[in-house]
Amino acid sequence: GEPLRVVLPDTAGTGYSWEIESVDRRLLRLEGQSTWQDPGPAPSGRKGAVGLVGGPLQVSFLFRVVAAGRGELLLRHWRPWEGPASVDRRFRLQLQVVE
Repeated sequence: GEPLRVVLPDTAGTGYSWEIESVDRRLLRLEGQSTWQDPGPAPSGRKGAVGLVGGPLQVSFLFRVVAAGRGELLLRHWRPWEGPASVDRRFRLQLQVVE
């Protein structure tokens, strides 16, 4: 029943998004996903990067551990309408859940 949160960087306005490519559903259940603007470092003379097109984002996936075992979580950063060739990054997490 433990939570597992994965937070990844993104960029606003690019059309790219993080998506679950595969998850071992015997081990993890997706509880939610959220995106928020990361204030990041402020450009010179500005109070912050919030609201800027092309500004930094954070994407969070919240999972709940449902069983012990070994498995994998794989996320892809892509433009879904452009298909698999548009994948520019992947995040892979090897899981070993113990009781």
